[in-house]
Amino acid sequence: MTATKPEKCAHPVCSCETTADKYCSPECEATAKNLDIACGCKHTECKGNSTH
Repeated sequence: MTATKPEKCAHPVCSCETTADKYCSPECEATAKNLDIACGCKHTECKGNSTH
């Protein structure tokens, strides 16, 4: 099997990496087109929202 290379979540503000999907969470997928909304993935390592 070939390992999947981690890529940055497709949400412009999110800093998470994902290997399973284009987005790291359903929250990122739901808000990706609205650039006024901070990342809402709630991952502690994410730097997309200072309230994490």
